[in-house]
Amino acid sequence: SNSYISETGTGGLVVKTGDFYLRNTSNADMIYATSAGAVNLYHDGSTRLCTTAGGVNINGGMSIGNDLTVNGGDITLGGTAGGTMTGPTNHNDGAASRWGNGNDLTINHDGSNSYISETGTGSLLVTTNAFKLLNPAGTETMFCAAENGAVNLYYNSSTRLATTNTGVNITGDAL
Repeated sequence: SNSYISETGTGGLVVKTGDFYLRNTSNADMIYATSAGAVNLYHDGSTRLCTTAGGVNINGGMSIGNDLTVNGGDITLGGTAGGTMTGPTNHNDGAASRWGNGNDLTINHDGSNSYISETGTGSLLVTTNAFKLLNPAGTETMFCAAENGAVNLYYNSSTRLATTNTGVNITGDAL
């Protein structure tokens, strides 16, 4: 019921042709390789992957089962539906993440320090009902602000300055 081409020698199977077509029994393209160098892969009559002089074009979605490594160049994600990342993204020291048409928001780590930079015409806004700044271990509060409530500054996990509905409470000496 099957037909085979079998090359069992020590070399490879070489097919010399101008353009190369692999078609199904309905004469629909499955693979088309041009003598100019482009190779096109099809799914159900639609081109899904094309090699070009500049690289590869993928038409449609792409699922990667493991890591994606890009050596050089940028990664541009687009589309009207957006996308969802379900795992972490790792950046080497000095490799910034940028947002905005003018790269107005940048998050970067230079090997020693970490930066969040907003350089556009607006402000850097953080919206939350409670904001805490913790030590690296997450065991000590350094700053805390609550919606419609107090703003507290801490020293060694002890409140030293707290805003209240009537003013400010200071614990310890005010120098």
